[in-house]
Amino acid sequence: MHGTAATRDATPGYGARPLCFPAGFTRDPVTAYRAVLMINALLSALVFPLGFVAGRRMGLERRIAFWVAMVAAVLPAGLFYAEYAIYP
Repeated sequence: MHGTAATRDATPGYGARPLCFPAGFTRDPVTAYRAVLMINALLSALVFPLGFVAGRRMGLERRIAFWVAMVAAVLPAGLFYAEYAIYP
């Protein structure tokens, strides 16, 4: 098997995502874990406003752009906690 442990053991579909996290910048696992949580929270918080702006720029009405962005922001968490992807 080729690659380093970080890329070889990564969840399929995420590519080099583990390499972007601050685990390589600190030796304290608690600090690295908290930094990862903050980065994920920031990225998750940006999904709705960016989706809304993208919908408006594509010419959607304000109400439709709102609901499309809302579904795009909520759906990944709903699928993750429902474990649809884990147990087919």
